[in-house]
Amino acid sequence: MLLFEILLNATSVFNHANVRLPAGIDRVLRLLVVTPDMHRVHHSVEPRETNSNFGFNLPWWDRLFGTYRAQPEAATPR
Repeated sequence: MLLFEILLNATSVFNHANVRLPAGIDRVLRLLVVTPDMHRVHHSVEPRETNSNFGFNLPWWDRLFGTYRAQPEAATPR
């Protein structure tokens, strides 16, 4: 239980971090964990974007339930 809580909190801190990963690394990591760039879409002021990317640990649930958005609509290309 302790290990689970440590991992859960570590991933939450990671995806809420104010960091920008190189695009290639971010693309690969999105297959395994929720990255800061992926999760920031969820904190948008746009309702369509706020209602997406709910996960803060595993990205598979958003892809499975159709709530995944790669980037916000107003995002500048990387």
